[in-house]
Amino acid sequence: MKQMNLLEAHIGVHILIRTNHGTRLTDAGKSLYKVAQFLMEYYEEVSQRAGQIVSMSSV
Repeated sequence: MKQMNLLEAHIGVHILIRTNHGTRLTDAGKSLYKVAQFLMEYYEEVSQRAGQIVSMSSV
């Protein structure tokens, strides 16, 4: 949880709602989660394309 606290402090937005019954995302947290998913998918695509370029250049 310390990392999440640091992230929240860094961006100035609460990402999680913490209660005695558990933890859930705030609306901002849900939005950031969607952006993070997009970035991970984009990263995968970039990595695949880079691998293809390397394969083509080594032929």
